[in-house]
Amino acid sequence: MTSPPGNELARCASATGGNPERVPELPVVAVKGPAQVISLVPWLLGFRHGNADLVVIGTSPPRGRVTLTWRWDLPGPATPVLAAQARRAVAALAVQGCTKAMVIGFGPDRLVAPAIALVQDAATAAGLEIGDLLRAEGGRYWSYLCTSPGCCPPEGTYYDPDASPVTAAYQTAGAPPPRASRDAVAATIAPAAGAEASPMRQAMERAALRARHLDQRVARPGRTARQPPLVISGIRAVTAAIKAYRDGGVVTGYDQLAWLTVTLGTPEVRDAAWLRMDPAHRAAHQRLWTTLTRLAPPGHVAPPAALLAFTAWQDGNGVLANLALDRALADSPADDAARVLRTALESGAPPSLADPAAMTGPAKALKVAADLGPQARPSPGPAP
Repeated sequence: MTSPPGNELARCASATGGNPERVPELPVVAVKGPAQVISLVPWLLGFRHGNADLVVIGTSPPRGRVTLTWRWDLPGPATPVLAAQARRAVAALAVQGCTKAMVIGFGPDRLVAPAIALVQDAATAAGLEIGDLLRAEGGRYWSYLCTSPGCCPPEGTYYDPDASPVTAAYQTAGAPPPRASRDAVAATIAPAAGAEASPMRQAMERAALRARHLDQRVARPGRTARQPPLVISGIRAVTAAIKAYRDGGVVTGYDQLAWLTVTLGTPEVRDAAWLRMDPAHRAAHQRLWTTLTRLAPPGHVAPPAALLAFTAWQDGNGVLANLALDRALADSPADDAARVLRTALESGAPPSLADPAAMTGPAKALKVAADLGPQARPSPGPAP
């Protein structure tokens, strides 16, 4: 099995691009044996797994390259969502063209065994080959497929991810180290507080007043502008901000950030932002939308958070995409773009389907659903 570099919850082979900010594409890492497979998991997820996690790794021919990694928290053994989660993971692998699955459960046997059995059944039904079924706990691993005490002793086999050749390969190649947990990733886009939140609130009040004044200008007789002044100003602000971040800069003024946040609530401005999401600049775009997602007050989070999710999807970064969607949908459960993106990610859609034009206009949900096809419909159950 070989692994591409990446930090994803639902890992897709990411599109390549000319972004100068992105760490250069890392060499493929050859992975041999259960210990190395387990050591690979944090690098695929971008964070260290917990003590009750299930990870499904899908590989594709001809060289067994990792194409998708799917992870979820293990519930109690009797929880009915297990079967739905297993079907969803296997369906996502099938959509990605995977032919083999590796399953690793982290935690006690009472939690891991039922979940692994369900994934095995779903994979078998879908015609996927099972590479191995592993359980890891306390620095040791066990295989549910191997019964030979010579290679799989009852007490488990010791492994040390920090001393693994896989870890050494990623470190040598300059890969960013996995974060301590999924919560640590979520903290990077958590709402701003204290010294950041207070000036942003004040700036939002000024921005709202400015927006009202521009709306009043539209209402005056005799004006025949092709677009309302608010839309024109918002598109100019978004265009300038995107250029600044692409050039390696930042927007630091709270009034500028607040104006971006307010005008992104206008459909025309939001569509203009979507259309400028060239994947070659996805890392720069993620910096911009991360800043706005953190600073946006309640009621204004969904637009920048959905854009952050989209650019993370372009980058193959499913963990960041899903966390951004959590914030978007918590702020606005009916947000069209966020719901479309959630469906795409749950179905295992690859970054190649992250077409900016598909996310604009009122028909975007129908277009994306049609592009994904009936085989990409997610199974019922919570998102990973």
